[in-house]
Amino acid sequence: MAKKKKQVEEKEEVKIEQVEDSTLTVDGITRPAKGNDSAVVWDICDELTKQLGFLCPQMEALEEASKTGIDPIKANRQFKRWERFNKNK
Repeated sequence: MAKKKKQVEEKEEVKIEQVEDSTLTVDGITRPAKGNDSAVVWDICDELTKQLGFLCPQMEALEEASKTGIDPIKANRQFKRWERFNKNK
């Protein structure tokens, strides 16, 4: 029984790495560098999550991103990356 439990724990392990430039990489996803549209979307998602107390809903994040003039397709893609990054963290 203990052996089976250990195997399950190993499968659920998430790969977290520290990259040379001090950015965090979780499960192969690295947080975007500051100063570009991708980082703005991530910052919006972080702020909404902080306000709500749980991972922000996609529609709220995309609405806020559209107010800044970010392309909706790019915002959606970055939201999905942010979501995957934060669910696995």
